[in-house]
Amino acid sequence: MFERARANPGFMNLLNTQVWGRMGRATLGFEIVSRGLKLVPGDYEFGINMTPAEEFSVVLWQGKAKTELRLDVERDPKPVPYLTIALMATAMPDTFVLEARCGPYRGTVELKAPSLAADHAHDAVAPAPSAGADEPPAVIAAVQRFFDAMAACDAAGMRAVVEPEGRIVRLRAGPGAEPVTSSSTFGELLARLGPVRPVAVPDPRAHRYRHGGAMTLVAGVSYPDGLDGARTL
Repeated sequence: MFERARANPGFMNLLNTQVWGRMGRATLGFEIVSRGLKLVPGDYEFGINMTPAEEFSVVLWQGKAKTELRLDVERDPKPVPYLTIALMATAMPDTFVLEARCGPYRGTVELKAPSLAADHAHDAVAPAPSAGADEPPAVIAAVQRFFDAMAACDAAGMRAVVEPEGRIVRLRAGPGAEPVTSSSTFGELLARLGPVRPVAVPDPRAHRYRHGGAMTLVAGVSYPDGLDGARTL
């Protein structure tokens, strides 16, 4: 697509103003400084612009006002077939690197957050609440409801206390006993669960449930599909 745009100024303008130039939204919670330009906190439309000379930039729009941050571009020996954008921390607490990659091109620009600098003067704020004993009871109650629903073989109850796009990470032992992790969304996990029923096991305090080859300790519940004593975690 880039090669086609290089040969067609009208197509390049379309991509820069309507397609790649406005591909998403970015919300800044604090001031950002880059290449002598300041971006104030607020909501922006976010995208990438390019020129026929292989010059690329990050653009942020507020209405018709556009801020353009030129990228330092180099050719990467390992091209990627899609666009990736990453914000990476550096050794300095107030400095970040924004990286954009597509095809053989890799572009970066340095961003600074003055409010994160070590010598920045902050307004006095109330101390943050301590963690642990003062943690909101509602959070603990929600987690407990999820495990209670698992113990009751209640898929609907499990679904009621999680966000479908939230993620769950499973840990199992690999062929050489090395730890292996896998991940899926709660929605994907619950969609795969078939009918379940409690089953008797020797130790009711630690029933086992197996799904997709992973064994998980679950208080008071077992899933009969694939239940065995081969491996538990």
